[in-house]
Amino acid sequence: MSKIVTRTNFRVVAEVYEFGKPDANWSERKANSIKEQIKRHIDDIGQVYIEYDTNTTCSHCGYEWEVDPETKEPLCCSKAQQEFEQEK
Repeated sequence: MSKIVTRTNFRVVAEVYEFGKPDANWSERKANSIKEQIKRHIDDIGQVYIEYDTNTTCSHCGYEWEVDPETKEPLCCSKAQQEFEQEK
């Protein structure tokens, strides 16, 4: 039995350069602008949507946000843990 490779769900991804961005929402606005230009200028487009990665960091220490699976207490730093305790 031989392997058959089938390609499906083709999509075009346009990455927005983020260096020198004037403010925090610049990349999102630029991506939406590109999306509208694609819809206006190109035929045979089924859908145009924006995908992005989400990073969650601690506002106190800047490290990746991690919580204990059972207690939901933050694990990154003592300030986050203190804030968690105060909000209980």
